[in-house]
Amino acid sequence: MLFAQYRPYSVIIILLVTMLSFIWRKWPFHVTAILALAIATMLGLVPLDQVFSGVYNPAVITVASIMIITSVISDSKVLEILISRLDVFTRTRSLHVFSFSLVTAFLSSFMNNIGALGLMMPVSIATAVNNNRSPSYLLMPIAMASALGGMITLIGTPSNLIVANFRAQALGQSFSIFDFTYVGLPTAILGVIFIGLIGWRFLPRQKNKSRTTKVPYACEILIHSKSKWVGASLKDIRNNFEQMIEIKGLVRKNRKVKLSSELVIKSGDHFIIEATIDELLNLFDNREVVVVNSIGKRGKTRLHREYLIEAVIPAQSNIKGKVFDCESFKRLYKFTIIAISKSSKTEVKHIKNMALQPGDLVVIQYKKPSIIDKLDTLGLIPLKHTTTQVRAGITAFFPLMIFSAMILLVTFSILPVEIGFTAAAILMMLFDSSVVRNIQERFDWPMIIFLAAMIPIGNAFTQTGGAALITDFILGLSHQLPTALVIGLLMFITMVLSDFINNAATAIIMSPIAISLGQAMNISVDALLMAVALGASCAFLTPIGHQNNLLVMGPGKYQFFDYGRIGLPLELIILVVATPLIYWIW
Repeated sequence: MLFAQYRPYSVIIILLVTMLSFIWRKWPFHVTAILALAIATMLGLVPLDQVFSGVYNPAVITVASIMIITSVISDSKVLEILISRLDVFTRTRSLHVFSFSLVTAFLSSFMNNIGALGLMMPVSIATAVNNNRSPSYLLMPIAMASALGGMITLIGTPSNLIVANFRAQALGQSFSIFDFTYVGLPTAILGVIFIGLIGWRFLPRQKNKSRTTKVPYACEILIHSKSKWVGASLKDIRNNFEQMIEIKGLVRKNRKVKLSSELVIKSGDHFIIEATIDELLNLFDNREVVVVNSIGKRGKTRLHREYLIEAVIPAQSNIKGKVFDCESFKRLYKFTIIAISKSSKTEVKHIKNMALQPGDLVVIQYKKPSIIDKLDTLGLIPLKHTTTQVRAGITAFFPLMIFSAMILLVTFSILPVEIGFTAAAILMMLFDSSVVRNIQERFDWPMIIFLAAMIPIGNAFTQTGGAALITDFILGLSHQLPTALVIGLLMFITMVLSDFINNAATAIIMSPIAISLGQAMNISVDALLMAVALGASCAFLTPIGHQNNLLVMGPGKYQFFDYGRIGLPLELIILVVATPLIYWIW
């Protein structure tokens, strides 16, 4: 137990070391947060009865509920219908970037940022390739648009929920779901306009080296001995599959065979094909072929108990340059790679002979959902979860209807935010039993653990007087500044932190400071909290500030400083626009 006079300094030191660890990235964020909580508890900074207060914190409960809701709505066909219509907005490059950024921002305002980008990223790459454009012109803009969209509503990003939670503790009432909209919406719109009309032009010019085909994944299928295609011609197979897949090559007894319509299929033939992720799902249900490298018994449907996930190999991956072998991955990592989309044009050959490179997209099949937690250690970033869930007709709209109803109930204060969206998640699980079955993979467990561990530390930052110490320092710099400049200064400091550490961690650190500063200077606490909320969403200068920035780094072939080309002017625009808006409105 520390003496009282040392307690505020101790919690500040713990937070500083924690932030340095976040920047260093030696350990995952949630591991660092757990260690920080353990140390704070041992030093008596976090009371024993508050160690697990983050687990049942309203912000954490709401974040978890939004994860489930996002996943269920993403699995429905409703958003696919919306996204499939975006081809009409690809006529010019500016329209292409602007329209995709706008849709991404809209989706991100109501769903998880990574979920929104996961929906938009594949179609962005496909439409860029189809229009003979480099995906790099699209990927960074939509990644930044997802962060802009998070500014618009309470549930747009975890940092908004954290800021609202600190307000509830300090003032007795949280922000409502659309309180962020007054400043967030015009700021996000101006940001998207900048990105779509001007910002993308600052990106380095890259030639489009991607394939021009509409089916991005290369994989192999095996004709087994009991298949009806044994003895049939290649023309018969092509007629059967129609446009579902494109046959690129044939390997027979480890030798390439020239393709011809009259070629007779034999048992053991390996066809190299190109197919989308949805088409791969259909192949798993086809009893006449076997997807090579897949887990399960030959010729039988396996996808009801094994799963697929798309992942990106980023530039810093520790498996880049390696040639993956089916048995090695099954034995060492308990998963297998069944398909790959190369970031550059490459000769069609055995999947197992292809080297993994930064920017490649891979399809991973795994048995146990716990494998998702190990992907980060291998340098793989999950892109999109794919399950066998299929909806048709009016039932596809049920999750969206439930979500919309809960938004209305929360908006009119009929239900608290955490109760409303938890109820929505539960109703969706009752509606579809597969949600319960796949609950582990629908949770971003590291984020939940991170928030649950950091929130008690944030509370200790306030309760021990650490936030007051930092506030006194800022007061020494800003006590003679006008209110608008104080708001801008606080937003600027938050932006800088968010560019290098997790935006949720930034909100946890800066929210207590904003409250103390507002009370000390007799400035609206709400105004300063809004400055923190917007600043925490502005992780645009580096690829490490936000997961979405890192997610597009490989596929877009970006370098570290490329983010500043758009990010620096974008942050300046937000600072100039949002500061007076906050001052006038709040």
